[in-house]
Amino acid sequence: MKNIYRNTTAQGRELEEYVSGQLLTHAIDFNAKRERGSGRGTHDKGDIHTELVLMGQQAGIECKHEARLNLKEGWKQAKRLERLGCEPILIMKQLDESFEDTRAVIYLDTLLELIKRAGCAAGKAQFASQTPQVDRDIVFTARRALEANKALEKALKEGYEL
Repeated sequence: MKNIYRNTTAQGRELEEYVSGQLLTHAIDFNAKRERGSGRGTHDKGDIHTELVLMGQQAGIECKHEARLNLKEGWKQAKRLERLGCEPILIMKQLDESFEDTRAVIYLDTLLELIKRAGCAAGKAQFASQTPQVDRDIVFTARRALEANKALEKALKEGYEL
């Protein structure tokens, strides 16, 4: 397929406007809009400004509109939004596909929680098990603390003085 866009920012902008429009159309977030400066720079930020909250965190939406999708790289970029306290969502669409074929990638536990909540809302209480909610920020912090502790133990064994 011939690329009709002047640059990657223009093709990204089209998907970002579609996604923010869908959030509005489906009455999910009436203030959703494309993030200023999206597609430029190296700092962490989502592509869509939204007030949507998932799993107790602000949704961080990263959009990829490319001739050839790279799930691994797209998810890696979406996951960076966790540093900002956001629940990552990757929205992907190939240039030669219609917007109806746009896909979303989220964590499995996020999907399961959404399904569980939808079942409860539909009056299906049997789906509402009392499973504890795992806070990924706490898990991440605990893992980093364990890694730091191992590094400290190694340094002490090697005779390093603090």
